[in-house]
Amino acid sequence: MGWGPDDKGVYYLLYGPAWEQVVKYLRTQEEGLSLSKNSLLDSMEQKGLLDRSQGDRRSIVKKIAENQVRVLPLLEKAFTLEEGENEA
Repeated sequence: MGWGPDDKGVYYLLYGPAWEQVVKYLRTQEEGLSLSKNSLLDSMEQKGLLDRSQGDRRSIVKKIAENQVRVLPLLEKAFTLEEGENEA
């Protein structure tokens, strides 16, 4: 679903498969939560989880085996949030 970290400590999630997993997770929640892609990215950006040093877009294009794929560049702290830090 992704790879990393690179030499700058950035992880890359494949945007499509990552979004599919978010939707799948939300469907399992009893509250019937709903979330748009933009809302998810807004929240991630507000928490400072996205690496914006590679351009002005929140998702970027990387080349994998001669194919261009859209990825989310995430900082390591996206994977080390303490309990309660992921709440809005």
